[in-house]
Amino acid sequence: MSLRAATALAAVAVAVAMAGQARAKPAPPKPRPVEVQLFLEAKQLLDAGEYPAAVERFEASYRLSGHPKAAFALGVAYERMGEFEKAAEWYQRCVEAKAASAGDARRRREKLAARPSRVSVKSAPAGATVREEGRAFPLGTTPLEFELEPGEHVLLVEKEGFETARREVSGRFGVRLLLDVALGPLAPPPPAPEALAASASP
Repeated sequence: MSLRAATALAAVAVAVAMAGQARAKPAPPKPRPVEVQLFLEAKQLLDAGEYPAAVERFEASYRLSGHPKAAFALGVAYERMGEFEKAAEWYQRCVEAKAASAGDARRRREKLAARPSRVSVKSAPAGATVREEGRAFPLGTTPLEFELEPGEHVLLVEKEGFETARREVSGRFGVRLLLDVALGPLAPPPPAPEALAASASP
């Protein structure tokens, strides 16, 4: 083999080796989509108990992707924050999307819907009796706090010498209800006819 041929062969061998090394070198990882990165950051914050920050990132991820996983995660985050009505809304979105987690989301929403509401009633003047329309026994006197089962209710706030106040309230998803009732005084009864006649006499 001539020197020229040997040199050419060596050059080819070096080129083949370099090409093999180039092929063996792993490609740099592709950057994650923004919505995925936001979701992963939110999950870490959720696990750390930083719920408001987690909600912010989950919502940003959902706006970009509309993925039911983000909706379900938002339901979990709001539930842990005690915002049960918002949690139920996000679980419902997951149910409507017919996602794999729809069954779990439905069960969680039903559980939240069954939570009683906490009602706080204050009145001016204080010491008024609070009762639920259609029930014989009063709930107590103001200021008063009590639990109200889910559903529609009518509360009556009564005090002698004052007009009865009627308030329609809806117990749902453990929402806290605050009622501040100002009772108006009863109008004096009209004078009896005898009194009118006496006052008209000379």
